[in-house]
Amino acid sequence: MGIIRSIKCSTCGFTLIAGSAGVAPYLKKPKGFFRRLFGLGEKKVLLQDPPTGNLSNNFHDKELSDLIKEKRVGHYAAYLCLSCLKIFDLDSSSEKKCKHCKSTSVKSVFEMVGEKCPKCKEGDIEDKKTGIT
Repeated sequence: MGIIRSIKCSTCGFTLIAGSAGVAPYLKKPKGFFRRLFGLGEKKVLLQDPPTGNLSNNFHDKELSDLIKEKRVGHYAAYLCLSCLKIFDLDSSSEKKCKHCKSTSVKSVFEMVGEKCPKCKEGDIEDKKTGIT
């Protein structure tokens, strides 16, 4: 289950997240023959819900704790560029850099909660949970 939320400015309505977006967990699958042959990276499989227990269908009877130890678990999160005010998804293992203007002045949208709005500079960024999916 996911939380339906709205993260936005209390004054101007600048919206960082609306709906159930925000964080998308993934697991890295082992490289297959063609990925090794062509020097491609590991394939990332997005998960709808946070995984628990045995993931035997896709991950050869590995427990979640084993996958974490092998550093095969990660997530994509929504980030805001404080320079150009664009919102984009960023991999947890990536450099914290804007995909649009290349600025390193970026923050997770969840880090913005409680701070002044970067757009209007007057309101505060609020996180309102409105339901569960």
